[in-house]
Amino acid sequence: MADEGKDRVVKPKILCVDDEPNVLAAFQLNLRREFEVLAASSGEQALAILESTRDIKVLMCDMRMPRMNGAAVLTRARELYPSVSRVLLTGQADTASAISAVNDGQIFRYLTKPCDREPLIAALSAAVEHNRLIMAEKVLLQETLRGAVAALCDVLALASPLAFGRANRVKARSAKLAEHLALPDPWQLEMAVSLQHVGYVSLPHPTLEKLYAGKALTDEETKQVARVPDVTEQLLRHIPRLEVIREILAIAARQAAWNGVAGQGPTELAGAILRIANDADAIETSGMTGDAVVKLIRQRGNHAPAVIDALEAAIGNVTSTYIAEIPLIGLRAGMVLAEDIHLNGALLVSRGYVVAPSFLERTRHFQVGAVKEPIRILVTKDSGADKRGGTTSK
Repeated sequence: MADEGKDRVVKPKILCVDDEPNVLAAFQLNLRREFEVLAASSGEQALAILESTRDIKVLMCDMRMPRMNGAAVLTRARELYPSVSRVLLTGQADTASAISAVNDGQIFRYLTKPCDREPLIAALSAAVEHNRLIMAEKVLLQETLRGAVAALCDVLALASPLAFGRANRVKARSAKLAEHLALPDPWQLEMAVSLQHVGYVSLPHPTLEKLYAGKALTDEETKQVARVPDVTEQLLRHIPRLEVIREILAIAARQAAWNGVAGQGPTELAGAILRIANDADAIETSGMTGDAVVKLIRQRGNHAPAVIDALEAAIGNVTSTYIAEIPLIGLRAGMVLAEDIHLNGALLVSRGYVVAPSFLERTRHFQVGAVKEPIRILVTKDSGADKRGGTTSK
């Protein structure tokens, strides 16, 4: 029995949508050998299944349905689940409606009813392969871009530590908010957090120091900081495949009041998350902590209430941590610095920096005494950090 389970082929999962029960039953009967068939009798039910069920390859939807027709269902599915291949099945003679549905929903196939079993299976198999290619490209793009951005930001963080001092703190908070709000494709938000600091390299060092310390800026310095998003956009504009990342950064840079994310897509939600994570970190830099940060953000009224609630939940569930003190030679990749590190008096990396292998390689060339020791790192309780030989300061 165990060997049979190992050899069992996993069938591609498809979702069929039609308001006629007999049609859905026929789909499940005729397609069950080739596919795992899920069924929905309405557009609303189909979207709910897409939200709750992982790894659906194809969405096949009838055009004529009450309340929410097939074109609307497929268009919404494209916005929320773009990797799912979409097939329109209709018996309507209205060619104009079908063409509009194809254009608005970016549909992979358009089939007319009745459709024989063999052509239907062929179309659905092609849609499954289309989904596979989309996912393969997505993984390649995600990993390639993530690696390239990580390398770029690592180099820039070492060259201008002040500019990237907040990056890792904001990244950690954004990740928590993304998880709380069930953000799809959180890697795009992660990349946006890293790249938003590229433009800060253009600021004069004294301005960066004041900004990093949470000190008041002059009018001219305020203008310089306000231009940073435009500088970042100019630097990223010519890099292909960063369109979504740039849009997230543009949303995060907006300062006008905004009262909701309901009905918005993942890009808008990612921008809202990054925006509030930036504001919260800036407030904390000025000395305010905990519930006071959330209270001030609510008073300002320029963030979506749902995102503020997520921030309040994240702040209220902070993981217990302590400070470990270790020698420089004890640093390992992935450790988080609890304070700035200076090299011969000059800032080398900022607190919150996640130690990278390239930084460890650089430390091998430091002269004895060039860096003040011990190094203070932030450790999650019960993570076993003190087993590495550091003393703790709670």
